[in-house]
Formats: sequence, structure tokens, C-alpha cells
Amino acid sequence: MHKRLIVNSATNVATFITGLIITFVLGPLILRTLGDRNYGIWEIMLGICGYMGVLDLGVGPAIVTLVAKASASGDTRRVRTIFNSALIGLTLTGLLSFTVMVVASRFTTAILNIPPSEIGNLSLLFI
Repeated sequence: MHKRLIVNSATNVATFITGLIITFVLGPLILRTLGDRNYGIWEIMLGICGYMGVLDLGVGPAIVTLVAKASASGDTRRVRTIFNSALIGLTLTGLLSFTVMVVASRFTTAILNIPPSEIGNLSLLFI
């Protein structure tokens, strides 16, 4: 158990450091490639995606806890029920998010306050 804890902790730290290095390397590269304006739009879209993650509403950790309890008691029927309910709920949430972004993509010029001639593929970025 002690060895597993150390390995898991080391893996989490390595994952965090890897993400940090990738961010510091790719950030300037993406900025240089996209330019100031398009990079700003890219960051806005990433922020929107981050806020869409709030729609999870804590379902992920709840699934882990409930499935662990049901598995420990050997109740496979309850595990399937929890899994299917979560799958349906998160699928509906994903579809709602997708619908909102498709509608937003139709109003790209108004949302970003840029002329239609400069839109390019930004509508696809929303989707």
C-alpha cells in the first residue's frame, strides 16, 4: 500500500509538471502562429470550454464514490444503474453545451464584435 501511494503521487506530480512544461513551450508558439487577436479569441474559447466543465455539477466524483460503494457490496445491478444514469445525464449535458455553441457560432460577429470579412473559420471554432 505504501509503495502504491508513492507511485501514484509521483505519477500525479509528473503529470502536473509535464502539463506545465507543455503550456510554457506551446504558449509562445501558438501566440506567434495565431497572432495577438486570434490568440485572444483562442483563449476566450478555452475559457468558455472551461466554464462548460462546470455543467458536470460534481457528477464525476459522485459516480466514483457510488460505484465504489456498490462494487464493494457486490451489487452489480446498482453499478449498472449508476453508470447508465450518469451516462444519460452527462450525454444530455454535452448535447446542451453543443447546442449552445452551435447557436453561438451563428452569431460570431456579434459576440466577438468583428466584421464578417474577418470571421474565416471562427464559427467552426465555436463548435
